Amino acid sequence: YLFLIGILIWNLVACYGNGKVSENDNNPLIVPVLKVGDQAFVVTDLEKMSQVESSFADVVYIGVPVTELLAAAKISLEDVKVIKAVALDGYTMNYEPSQLEKEDIIVAYSQKDGPLASEDGNFRMVFPGEAGSMNLRMLIELRPVE
Repeated sequence: YLFLIGILIWNLVACYGNGKVSENDNNPLIVPVLKVGDQAFVVTDLEKMSQVESSFADVVYIGVPVTELLAAAKISLEDVKVIKAVALDGYTMNYEPSQLEKEDIIVAYSQKDGPLASEDGNFRMVFPGEAGSMNLRMLIELRPVE
């Protein structure tokens, strides 16, 4: 029974933990992962890319332009009909390629004054001046739809 419970816990972490298990030390950690097409990115990957500040609802976010993130995953906006953003809770939002072309449309991984709020998850979309539904929280995947 302990073996089955262990497998169940491992699957729950893999499916709902929004991350992968890392064994860099004696304590396994959950590392947040953002899937973009067939690529997986962690916060340190995003920190190596262009850093952009973008505001929504009086909060200044720090992140990477969506266009740069898609290019890093070898996804061209010219080749897709939409980019589907998927949240950890199952909420999805479809973005037309033309909606993602501005440099201030970002995938945020922090706020200017600290980490993202817990309700934002590990990553979130930021569309300045747009409705709240466009600013998807708890982002776990950007999926191209051709």
